[in-house]
Amino acid sequence: MFSRTAKYFSFKKSIIKYMVTNSILNVSPQTSPFIRSFSKTIPCCRIKIPITNINPEIKVPDDPYLLSKLIKKLGEQDKLEDAISIALNTKKSAQSEVVWNHLIDECVKRGRITLGIRLLNQMKKHSFVPNQQTYTILLNGIAENQTFEDNITQAKHLLEDLQQISTRHNQVKINVIHVNCFLKVCSRSNNFEALIENYNELINKGDWKPNQETYTIILNSCARHDSGYYVALKLWDQLNINPKNSKDKQKEIDQELEWGLAKRFDNIIIDDNLVRSMLLVCKNHHDYQKGLEIIKYVYGLESDVNVSKSPSFICNLSPQTLDVILDICVKKHYEKGIKLFDDALSQFPDLSLDIYIFNKLINLCNKAGECDKAISLKETIQERGLRLNIQTYDLLITSCKINEDWTTAKNLYIKMLHNNTKVFDPRILNAMFELAEIQRVKNNSSTEVKWLLNLSHEITLQNFNTQMENEKKKIYHYKKLLKKIKKAYTSLLKNKRSGLTVEEIKRYTNNLREIKIKIAEAKKRSKT
Repeated sequence: MFSRTAKYFSFKKSIIKYMVTNSILNVSPQTSPFIRSFSKTIPCCRIKIPITNINPEIKVPDDPYLLSKLIKKLGEQDKLEDAISIALNTKKSAQSEVVWNHLIDECVKRGRITLGIRLLNQMKKHSFVPNQQTYTILLNGIAENQTFEDNITQAKHLLEDLQQISTRHNQVKINVIHVNCFLKVCSRSNNFEALIENYNELINKGDWKPNQETYTIILNSCARHDSGYYVALKLWDQLNINPKNSKDKQKEIDQELEWGLAKRFDNIIIDDNLVRSMLLVCKNHHDYQKGLEIIKYVYGLESDVNVSKSPSFICNLSPQTLDVILDICVKKHYEKGIKLFDDALSQFPDLSLDIYIFNKLINLCNKAGECDKAISLKETIQERGLRLNIQTYDLLITSCKINEDWTTAKNLYIKMLHNNTKVFDPRILNAMFELAEIQRVKNNSSTEVKWLLNLSHEITLQNFNTQMENEKKKIYHYKKLLKKIKKAYTSLLKNKRSGLTVEEIKRYTNNLREIKIKIAEAKKRSKT
């Protein structure tokens, strides 16, 4: 009797399980919208959710607000597994969407995107409706974590899931933040075609409007792709920032553009990030004239040396954008770059500058032949409390070489050795030897060459092994330096007017032998 009863209940249990499973997996259009919205899970790699025994010392609150604070605290203490275990084993009345969002956020912070998606599925299985913040956390996490596999596909699944839920729950809607995160995923995946295709598709879905960040993401992607120049140019013209665009020309541009960027341009705020992204397009696609026009109209900076800057500007200039402006001018607009830098400091006196921007300015001065101005920037840099780096010394010593200013170059080199004792750059020594040779010919004296040889011989030999392990370009500069040192020693020893003492002749002969050995060894290493 007992056996028959057990079989009956086992059969009944199997039937009920089949009916419940079948009803969830095969939902008809008439099924409850609540069940339909939770019947779909996001495809992801099947990883096991880490569940541990809850520490008995942890007091689990019954209030959702207090539980969310506990989850956040455990995340900050790097106890993610404990937080997940508490959430999965706590009664439903103590949970909330905020609790699950905190869990997913802690996963994303640690780069565990797949686990975050699994928790999103668990959240729905626990009958909690993911809100807009839930999808923002995951989409932004995928965008930031470039090592995540199939990131565009997974991000697209998240958007589709969000759109499905939004049809059943009015409080959950796709917004511009979600779209921007998704476009960022495409951009950082270096997939320009996917970015355009998905933007075209999304622009007609939902009640959202692109903002300046949307177009900044698109323009940044355009800057990195050959096919992006035309799109960027048309997009920028449609923003109607350039006053040269008439209404008739604007209508013509709207008709020419094949995809939907022109549909919603109202209330777009032109900010520095947006302008910088377009300037990057101009730099990377070598449209320098367009870049200079944008700089003039947006920031009021005039590149023409005979024209003063405009007192009006659309938005403030950032150091990052000034850096791009100097990059635009570094190819052939040297004087214009110097003029734009001076006008930028006058137009935006509170502009914060770093040593890298000054390095680019010194480079422009050298190329423009304004070496006196380049050398004078050393004081300006120090007045701003900045420290000269190796590149700065390299550029300034180059300025001195062009100006044939040995005294300043010598002081710079001594200061560089004092401030950067562990750094060795053969390019700088090459420039110093070239300048010393100029002085030898000019003054008919070997004083500068002897001073430099005495100071640099040991340093050069000590760095042989390190330099020969560098890339080819650095090895080239080092071998060039060895040859210059060899030439300097040979010249001194052969020149009877050099006034060398017996001790100096003996030391220089020995040093020359060491240099020749290193040159021969460098040739052998190059062949292997």
